Amino acid sequence: MKSRGVHLRGFAGLAAVGLVAALTACASAADENGPPKLVVNVTTQTPEGTEAWELTATAFEKANPGVEVDIIVVPDQNWGKLRLQVQQDTAGDLSQISDDDAFNLSPAFLAIDDVLTDEVREDVDPYAWEGFQVGPSPRLVTPVFRPTTIIYNKTLFAEAGVEAPTSFEDAWSWDEFTAALEKLTVDEDGDGNPEVYGMSAPFSLAQLFSYSNGGSGPYNADMTSCRMTDDDVVEAYQSFADLRLVDKVMPLDVESSDTRRIFSEGRAAITMGTGGTELSVIDPAIDWDIMPMPAFKTESVTVSNGNPIGVLKTSKNPELAKKFLSFILAPETQELLFDSGLGLPVSASAAEAAVETLQSEIGHPELYFQALDQRVDLHTLNALGDEFIERFVRVSAREIFLGQRTAEEAMAEQCEAFNVQIERFGPLE
Repeated sequence: MKSRGVHLRGFAGLAAVGLVAALTACASAADENGPPKLVVNVTTQTPEGTEAWELTATAFEKANPGVEVDIIVVPDQNWGKLRLQVQQDTAGDLSQISDDDAFNLSPAFLAIDDVLTDEVREDVDPYAWEGFQVGPSPRLVTPVFRPTTIIYNKTLFAEAGVEAPTSFEDAWSWDEFTAALEKLTVDEDGDGNPEVYGMSAPFSLAQLFSYSNGGSGPYNADMTSCRMTDDDVVEAYQSFADLRLVDKVMPLDVESSDTRRIFSEGRAAITMGTGGTELSVIDPAIDWDIMPMPAFKTESVTVSNGNPIGVLKTSKNPELAKKFLSFILAPETQELLFDSGLGLPVSASAAEAAVETLQSEIGHPELYFQALDQRVDLHTLNALGDEFIERFVRVSAREIFLGQRTAEEAMAEQCEAFNVQIERFGPLE
């Protein structure tokens, strides 16, 4: 596991005066076509996400008089459309991309060593760019962190007499986790359709359990062959599927939006969290908090999604675009993105303010930032990229979850396909 330091412990304060001066410097003079303009392509699932980017654009324009920023939002997290725009050189000056596209699309972006100044490196968690770096120079940086956590309904826990762990040191084992789900599931009339489920979460959560058993993920240590047919990985996926198929402590719904909706309706005691975005998507009537991920066998782990953004080589205003990227990483902008529900700050300075805000909403906000020390690399930074997610998470894993195939059958087919790809691309590193 890679430990890169928790925001609230290991970072020095930002040299605010120098950074603000750099960020607020006037933009270059207008060219013959009018004032300098930036086109920024992003995608989001929520209105709050759209607002976050629009507010950021407005703040940048205010700090840089005469500059125009055009935020183009692709709805419903349509990463495929953004990928196509980058591949066809129609994406504007800056573009956000999926984590899984970072390997294949990195060559389309400019190096940003000059954006990551000493001041920025002192304040921003290095995982913000190291997690997406291909080659010697970083080209992409995530604007926010969204570590995976578990959200729970405090009222339903109290009614069931279940006490949630409050630290990663005390994270539930798999047996403790499944025992709690059984207690939290309520089927008053015994018809097999519970009024309250123990958990409502997408099957993608199973991927983390395959990492919490001491394994290294879908490939072997040197990433030269598929290991998804190993007993520990197969067991992790089948055990998660059996929560729904055998134990019936999970509902039929498998889509992320459905699982979160069920939780917001008070019909599930647990759901999956994504790093601070809960404030804008969970029904305010739900009294909730967060808890560490349970361990399937040896440890509790998380993954932090970020969906990085970078300056395209085709940008008409590359220096101005880099200035916008710097602006995103500034503490003031980081607070704005957090307050708008986009995710957790990557800036240590802004993280302190975020914790204060979260403390008024939930009991253990520090777990969000502790989760960043528990994160693992899902090995998506490779030539398979989005193909891995499409073939595995959206096809095979879903089939396992629906009971259409066993984990052993699905994993065997996946390894056969991936080993062909490994041979084609070489070691995935």
